[in-house]
Parts: sequence; structure tokens; C-alpha cells
Amino acid sequence: MAFPPVLSKKDLIEWDSYTIESQKISSLDLMENAVNSLLKYLLAEEILTNFNHILVLCGPGNNGGDGFLLAQKLQELDHDVTVFTHAEAKFSQDAEHNLSKFKQKFPNKINDLSKLENLELTQEFLVIDCLFGYGLNREIGMPYSLAIDRINAANVCVISVDLPSGLTTEIPTNGSIMRATLTPSFEVPKPVLLYPSNAKFTGKVKIIHIPLDQEFLVDKNFDYQWMTRSGIVELIQRRNASSHKGHYGHCLLIGGSKGSYGALLLMALAAARSGLGKLTLMISQEKQDFFYEQLPIAQQRYFEDFDNNFDFSPYDAIAVGPGLGTDLEQVSFIQNLLSNSEIPLIMDADALNIVAEKSLLKLLPQNSILTPHVKEFHRLFGQCDSDEKRLQKQKEMSLKHSIYIILKGRFSSISTPQGKVYFNSTGNSGMATGGSGDVLTGILAGLFSQGYSSIDTALIGTFVHGMSGDLAAKKFGEMSMISSDIIEHIADFLRDLYIEKTII
Repeated sequence: MAFPPVLSKKDLIEWDSYTIESQKISSLDLMENAVNSLLKYLLAEEILTNFNHILVLCGPGNNGGDGFLLAQKLQELDHDVTVFTHAEAKFSQDAEHNLSKFKQKFPNKINDLSKLENLELTQEFLVIDCLFGYGLNREIGMPYSLAIDRINAANVCVISVDLPSGLTTEIPTNGSIMRATLTPSFEVPKPVLLYPSNAKFTGKVKIIHIPLDQEFLVDKNFDYQWMTRSGIVELIQRRNASSHKGHYGHCLLIGGSKGSYGALLLMALAAARSGLGKLTLMISQEKQDFFYEQLPIAQQRYFEDFDNNFDFSPYDAIAVGPGLGTDLEQVSFIQNLLSNSEIPLIMDADALNIVAEKSLLKLLPQNSILTPHVKEFHRLFGQCDSDEKRLQKQKEMSLKHSIYIILKGRFSSISTPQGKVYFNSTGNSGMATGGSGDVLTGILAGLFSQGYSSIDTALIGTFVHGMSGDLAAKKFGEMSMISSDIIEHIADFLRDLYIEKTII
């Protein structure tokens, strides 16, 4: 599958060097290419039009070099630009070159960082942060930390080029960190941008493609990958024009105990929109009329009829958990299911809580898909005190138990039994609402029933869930979204994906 990698600082430095050598260009040419790509994006999105003044903060390294060059190009386009830098800094060769060019053309447009203290910053100002990029390996000291604190206190719009200054790619950082509104990151994401705890620093993350030589990636095996639309399209299966419902599987959904029937309904509606052939709900008999009315296409089985001889074999996909409850009856059901299922299971919510409480991880069928949020993850696998440690634990648990784990959150991470981790690029804060996880479970169940593998189910399902949420956000806004809005847009996005797959 063609997903771009998520790269370490070492890999990024090697890729830059490889491109310079293979394309016979200089490091200054590479910098110019990157800045031109960034400028093209800023102009196309009309990001600069709402601000009367642009402040570009430049550090001593190549990130600062980007900043000096960007400032020059913006000033030449008649934007009101002022550069702030530390006059006594020891600049890199490329940064020094671009600083000299800027000084020659616009000698009155450059100030020392200390002058920021005297500037009254209002919403008319846009700050472009080019102090430090991915090369930083320490906490930021004076005078840069003071400048960062000043900008953060002003609460103005900040664009951090490649990384918010103060974040490091390899080590935890506790010093001053710029709080960006937007982080345009060159070519591929850096792991530090994807950690949930860093969202308050990164703002919106946008990948800006620059002409790095793609041959560098050939035949390399990267553990971390970034999910993209084009890669997901490759995974979509064509449907046979002469097919019938039997070709697309029979799915069993289990959940919705007393007082939580809505969770099962959301899961069922999402599954029904995801392409399955037949759908059966395991419910309490007292709610049969409710579910017939809400979802007449679904068959029904009843918890009251369940015993240890229940036959799970007719089902191609089984998803369990949303609204299930954790009473003794449900615990017994989960233990029986784990002992008798011959196919991978999709497990969420209360099913995960039961597995955690009763230490049932060893009973999970191989290639099952678990969809915990952070608290459920900690119940299952133990407490982790940082994003880095949690990600490492996630990888270890997928390997140990031969399962797929979708750790839900910003840039949800999907770990595999082969040691890979995929980060989802879709979704938004409007999906932080009750029932959103139930919708994901339903989408996964609908896909798996059609014969998608566990890995393809996890990747497609997570991406579709997030993108459906993004479409819902455009219609309703992130503040006002509810989980059923996500379901409303599943069909829209799957339709578009399928058109892209089948277009001649």
C-alpha cells in the first residue's frame, strides 16, 4: 500500500542530503523549493489576506533560513513584513546567506528579537515562526524563549514552519514551546506532531509537499506511516456487477443493554452504510419493536435465547461492545464468545472493559481489532505517562497478542502484529462527542463482513470514519456535530472513494 512514511530526524536529514546529491542542487536550492511550496500554499488558501502586518521570527539554523527567504518573498509581494532575529546569533551558512540578501533589499525591515517586548500585538498581526525546526535537540534558551513566551501571551495567529519552535523530534521538551494555529510541515509528518498531548502546540497540521527525491524511499521499510486518500483508494475492492447480498457477508452486532440502546443503533446504522450484505442484531427481546421500526433491514437474535451452544459460525463479522454493559450476564457472554468465535472479533467499549477486568486478552482470536480510547487502553494494557511510551506499548501489545489496536484520538494510531503503526490523517474535534466510537465500530464491522482483511478493515474504516466526520464538520460545524451526522456522510465519502477506484 502506498502510504508515505512518518520519519525521524535522522531519516529527514538523510533524505535532504540524498536529494541534494541525486538532483545535483545546492542546499540553498532545496530551501528555495521548500519556501516556494509553502508560499504557494499560503497564497492559494488566502491565509495571509486577513492580516495587515506579518512578523517573521527567524532563528540561527536552516529553519531561520527558510524564514528570511519567505519574508523576502512576502515583502516583494507587497505584504507588510518585519523580521525579528537575534543579531548576535551564530547563523548557519544558508541562514546567513538569506539574512544578507534580506538586509540588502529591506534594511529597515529587520529588528532584534528584544524589540518584540515593545510591540503591541493585536489580531491584525500574523506571526510566522521560523525560530527552530526539526534539528532542535535541547530546550530553547534566551532570548528565543522570551520571544516565544511573548507571542504565546499575545494570543495572535501563529504559523509555525515545519515544527512549532521548542518541540523536539527525539526527546520530551518542557521549556518554552510556541503555540501555533497552523503547522505546515514539509513533505512528511514528524512523529512529535502526531502525539495527542502536542495538539495544543501544533494547531492544524498541513503537509506541504516539496520536491524531495522519492527514490530515497524505495525499498526502505519504515515502521510508521501516514494514511492518505490515494493509499486508501488502492485498498477499496471493486464490486461485481452480478453479485448478490451473500457476496458481501453477514454481520452480527452485539450491544445495547438496558438504557444504552442508542449505542447499538448507531453502530448498526453505520455498519449498514458500509457495504455489508446482511445484518443481525443481538438485542433484548423487549426492544424488538424499537429496532424493527428503526432498522427494518436487520434480522434479530435475542439475549434471552443465548446459551453456551449458541452458533456464531454463520457470521462473517462480529462486533461487540457499544452499550453492552458489564453485568455478570454480559461477562459470561463475552467469555463464551471469546472461547467459541472462529473469526477475528471487533471489540469496543464495554467489551474492552470486560476483557480488561477479567484478564481475557489471551483469549482474543488472532487478528481481532480493538478500538480503545486512552482510558480503555490503560485499563487493558497498563498506565502510560507519555505519548511516546503509550505508542511503544501499543506496538508491543499488537505483537504480543497478534491483534490490531486502533487507539482513538487525534491522528488515531493503528498498530499491527507486524510491528507497523499507521497514523490517520482525517477527523476533527467535532467527533469528540458521544457515540462517535460506536459509529467507527459499525463501519469496521461492515467492511470486515465483506471480506476485507483485518489490516485493510482497520485502515479503511478509520480513514472513512474521520473523513465522514470532516464532511459533517463542514455542514454543521465542529461545535454542533453529533455522532449521527457522521453516519449521514459515510455514504457520500464511500461513493467518492468507489468512483475514484473504478474510474477508467
